[in-house]
Amino acid sequence: MTNEEFYKILSDVDERYVAAARRPQTVKSRAWVKRCAAAACLCAFLAGGWLLYHSHSPEVTAPGFLTITAHAASSDGSLVLQEGIGLPQAYQWHPAMSSYPGLPLTLSAPQHPQAVFDVSVDRGSLLLWQGDAVTRAGASFRGANDTTLYWTNLGQQAGSSDGERGTASDGETAAYLDIVIWEQGHIIGYAVVQIYTATPEDEPLQVYSAKLLQSVSLPKVKNAYQNVTAEEVAAQIEQIKTGAALTPSE
Repeated sequence: MTNEEFYKILSDVDERYVAAARRPQTVKSRAWVKRCAAAACLCAFLAGGWLLYHSHSPEVTAPGFLTITAHAASSDGSLVLQEGIGLPQAYQWHPAMSSYPGLPLTLSAPQHPQAVFDVSVDRGSLLLWQGDAVTRAGASFRGANDTTLYWTNLGQQAGSSDGERGTASDGETAAYLDIVIWEQGHIIGYAVVQIYTATPEDEPLQVYSAKLLQSVSLPKVKNAYQNVTAEEVAAQIEQIKTGAALTPSE
C-alpha cells in the first residue's frame, strides 16, 4: 500500500470509530462487543495495521512522512536516514575531514510541499550555508521544505550562558534535534534525530554521526486536522529521547 493510498483510506475512516476508541471501554452487551470488534477489525484492515490511537493522549498517529537526507563528508553522495540506523563511516562528520561546516541534514516532506519545520537542538548549534555564506541559526530554526541544516559542535551549548562547548565524551549523545512539522497552523508530524560520537574524549577532533530515532505523522481524520498541541508533541518527543538514552548508541 502506498502512502497516498493510506492517507486516502484514512480520510474515509468514520469518526465514530475514532471516538469509540477514545471512550473508556465497558462491556454492556454481546451486541456492543461485536460492533466494537467489527469496527476495530475494519479500522485495522483499512489502515493496514498502521493507524494507532494513544490511550494516554488524543493523538492518532501513523508512520512518518518526513525524509531526512544525509550528505557524505568527503564526496557528493547522499542517503536517506532510516529509523534506528546510524550513518555509515563515509557520512560521518568532523571539521578536519569534511568539506561541510557541520553535519548536513536536508529535511523534506514531499507529500506536504507547504510544510514548515521547527527544528531545535539541545547542544551545539545549527548553521545555514547559502552560496558562499555560512550563517548561524542558533539553537532553533524554522524552515521550509528541502532546507539543509548543518549541525556543529563548535558553538555554545544551547541554553548555556557561560560559553560552554557542546562536546561529548566516548559514546555520549552530542545532541538531539527535535523536529516538529506544521501545515496551515496545525502540527502534522514530528521526529527526533540523535547526533552522537564514539570518538574517545581525549581525541582532539570528535567524529559525529546521526541516527533518526523516530518519525511520526499525525494524519487528518475525516479530512480534518487533529487538535494536537505543541505541549503534547513535546511530551512525546521527550519519551522518544528517554527511550534512546537507555539504549547504547552504535
